[in-house]
Amino acid sequence: MRSCLLLAAVAQAAHVEIDDAGITSFLQMEMKQIGNDKKASANTHPWPHFRGAIPGQTGVSDIVAPSNLSASLAWSWHHPEGQYHTILAGGPVIDSEKNVYVTGADGIRKFSPEGEELWKYKPPGVSNNAPMLMDDKVYGSDKSGYAFAIDMATGNTAWEQQLASENGGDSGYPAGFDGVFVVGAEAGQVQPHEGGNKKIWGLNAASGEKLWDFEVATPVWNFAPLFPGDDTVVFMDFGGGVYRLGLHNGTLLWHVPDA
Repeated sequence: MRSCLLLAAVAQAAHVEIDDAGITSFLQMEMKQIGNDKKASANTHPWPHFRGAIPGQTGVSDIVAPSNLSASLAWSWHHPEGQYHTILAGGPVIDSEKNVYVTGADGIRKFSPEGEELWKYKPPGVSNNAPMLMDDKVYGSDKSGYAFAIDMATGNTAWEQQLASENGGDSGYPAGFDGVFVVGAEAGQVQPHEGGNKKIWGLNAASGEKLWDFEVATPVWNFAPLFPGDDTVVFMDFGGGVYRLGLHNGTLLWHVPDA
């Protein structure tokens, strides 16, 4: 993958609309129903997660991209040591001031709206996860079993918490809501595939303190938890089984196993 980031001039605050037409999943419909009651807890950043606004996470924005990206390009970035020096993970996230955060195999970078690199953070191990924003911190996890939080303004470490000796490979995309960072860790395996994590942790987003952990029947892959906005978290395992847990206590509310 080429280590190049291109951002159009239209990279701006995005408002996510949730379509409740026929094919919309029950999760999306529930999010829309209760979302208005949870605005006090909603993430104030316009694109804090690779799937967009939280709660919601539909990956949909009302911003219309220009038809000619080259003509609308505001700035670009190339790795100083060459275009093949790193691999970019997932997609960028955007804070309330339109700064952009991107994870590469060599660390997380923050760019200003004008494309200036403001800081770079190197996690304890290699990370292949898109970052996530909540309040004044940037969150992520790496392959060496760590979850971490970074001060959004300075790029300094807010906390690092080792949850396992190693994490599965392509199995990340943690996220958080309402003061809880939810992340998978502890490498598992589903034959004949390697990767995946067999435990889920809920961490205090401010301190990194472990609030709860939950062991899944089948490892999770590309975790990407969903937050309906009702103090629960929903996610799917590698086989298609779906879980719903209490966000602040990790209590299993229901589990639909894979077929």
